[in-house]
Amino acid sequence: MGVYATDYQFLSNEDLLYKSVSMNHLLEESLNLHMQLNESINSELNVSSGMFIDEILNKLREKTRTHSDFIANAKTTVQTQTVVYENDLNKMNIQRINIYYEIIEKVKSG
Repeated sequence: MGVYATDYQFLSNEDLLYKSVSMNHLLEESLNLHMQLNESINSELNVSSGMFIDEILNKLREKTRTHSDFIANAKTTVQTQTVVYENDLNKMNIQRINIYYEIIEKVKSG
């Protein structure tokens, strides 16, 4: 008995990186809106001075740094998870197939 073993790919590999691009675009947009708000607050508070104003500006800089770091990490995570998801999905498109066969010799007549 013979065996023919092969991998059969049911569907073609799918490129899903476009999903991370659209998500990262939304994260960038969030960061841009945060920066616009930050600039507006800074422009309003820079005309004033005092201990309270300085504390607000320090907290604002701290929150901006935290938000920027969060967005950078989120973008990296989205990209990485998209690649992992794409790899897992494409692995499921392949099935190992074993075909068992028997060779029957033709008998000569006559």
